[in-house]
Amino acid sequence: MSQLPTPAPSEALPQYDPARHLTIAVEGCAHGDLDRIYEAIEHLGRTKKTPPVDLLICCGDFQAIRTEAELNELAAPMKHRHMKDFHRYWTGEKVAPVTTLFVGGNHEAPSHLRELYYGGWAAKGIYYLGHSGVIRCKGVRIGGFSGIYKPYHYGLGHYEVSPYTEDTKRSAYHVRKYEMDKLAALVDPLRIVVSHDWPTGITDYGDTETLLRVKDRTGTMRQEISRGELGNAHSMELMRRLRPDYWFSGHMHAKYTALVPHESTQEPHQSPALTRFIALDKCVPRRQGSLGYMHIMTIDVKTGQLWAHSLEGKGGVDELEMDPPKRQRVPLQFDPEWLALLAVNNDTIPHTRDHWAGSVKRPTEEDIDRVRTALEANDDVIKAGTEYEIPDSFVSSEADKPGVHRQRQWLMDLLGTEDVLGVAEAAGPAAASGGFEITGGALGMDGRLSAHGLETSEMCTDSGVVFFDDSAPTSTDSQPEPKRARTKEEAGVNEEDIDLGDLD
Repeated sequence: MSQLPTPAPSEALPQYDPARHLTIAVEGCAHGDLDRIYEAIEHLGRTKKTPPVDLLICCGDFQAIRTEAELNELAAPMKHRHMKDFHRYWTGEKVAPVTTLFVGGNHEAPSHLRELYYGGWAAKGIYYLGHSGVIRCKGVRIGGFSGIYKPYHYGLGHYEVSPYTEDTKRSAYHVRKYEMDKLAALVDPLRIVVSHDWPTGITDYGDTETLLRVKDRTGTMRQEISRGELGNAHSMELMRRLRPDYWFSGHMHAKYTALVPHESTQEPHQSPALTRFIALDKCVPRRQGSLGYMHIMTIDVKTGQLWAHSLEGKGGVDELEMDPPKRQRVPLQFDPEWLALLAVNNDTIPHTRDHWAGSVKRPTEEDIDRVRTALEANDDVIKAGTEYEIPDSFVSSEADKPGVHRQRQWLMDLLGTEDVLGVAEAAGPAAASGGFEITGGALGMDGRLSAHGLETSEMCTDSGVVFFDDSAPTSTDSQPEPKRARTKEEAGVNEEDIDLGDLD
């Protein structure tokens, strides 16, 4: 893997060249505040404090909510359920001024993101990376996955289908092993990885005491770190395998940086590679006098040289009114290896509540060549050298109304595969749950349905969360003892896993 050189702080970006430079803005949790985020980017570009941004990446809790019905699917207390800005971009009333890429978090509309399971345009110029996915932008390879980690759902299939219950609207955004195994099967290196929650253990590599002093008012975060429970327990392993240059996350509503060293390769004169981890805040204007929810950098796509643009002291821009400057939208490109991986594993997508005991197949060069041939032959795909542009054919019309899987079916037709998820959705919730009609949580830590009801469940209400103690063994011979409800502190749960953090 190539390493990104770290320029001296005083080194200035040379004359910006659109043909060879890619400027990326990365934002933490959006929580639907797209207008504010776009205004911040436009302001920075207009005042020439950064080069014009080509690509905006959002690290989850994007809230691509189109309708009131989808708003009711949002896993959040009623006081936080607001339509916010996205629906106006979906209808075409507004258009994203910059190409936008996002992963899902734990406050999303599950039905919309399931329609775009493999990735797709959520609105004009706004692209969902998928439950897991890889794309390219000016040849820079970007991958990532959506959701947060819960051990009792990690090994299960994507059984959640509409209509969603209070349980399935939450379990739908829990990361599945299948998605992470697909990313782990990649051969070609990724430049950037995007996730919502943090890799467990990342706090070993940064200034954690400062983080705790600023963020941990109750001591819960320190306890989670000491128990090894903060974040996704499998993300660090994935980071070690993929060795990306950058890994960006949101979720914790805090800015945090870390340098993760990797073992040295056998190549001569090459120092050990590093992954630069950057977690970003949610979109809050004037927090600590800077845009702490955003990181902007420019990459020379030919040489790999990188320039990071400091935003300290820039302030918020929530009161600005401006017309976006005219610019040519930067396209996204398909990644042939990723599409080939989807094709060869399509028949094994786990879509029931059973444990997934399979494995992900790695595509051969012949598989990748078949994908390239299909892309070459498709009239919708624009070819530019060795790159294949993802057609931005999104229009707000009956063709893209909620419940229609037009983009998903287009991709299946391109790859010559069946829409396995569509078949599962047609069968309904009872079939997806393995014959059980799921009306309440009933999963133990092993991920299997309990014979007697609740074993481990997260039950959210407007007033908070109740956690059921799962420490007692389950017996199939006798009814278990009633479960004692634990407090959030006893359960070691970060409050921002269940709330939108409006008190910060």
